[in-house]
Amino acid sequence: MCVLSVIGILSVYVVIVTAKHSLNVETLDVVGYFDLKMAPLLTMRKIVNTRITSNAFLVNDVHIPYYENRYYIISHIILAFLLLLSGDHS
Repeated sequence: MCVLSVIGILSVYVVIVTAKHSLNVETLDVVGYFDLKMAPLLTMRKIVNTRITSNAFLVNDVHIPYYENRYYIISHIILAFLLLLSGDHS
């Protein structure tokens, strides 16, 4: 029984020492460990960039022209109203 526990402890020690020397940054990179850790971050970055692009498109191509057009119409209505009030009908 004592011999089996010594063999078990020695095998655990050999596994730990082997893992310590074989698992370094290069080995983990070859296995793809860092790719798995970076995948969620890269996905979130793509999602954020897509949302920024779509919101910029919405602001530039929809909101700004709408408010520019609205401002243009309102300013002309006010100008016509002021001309009407001033009595200058020329």
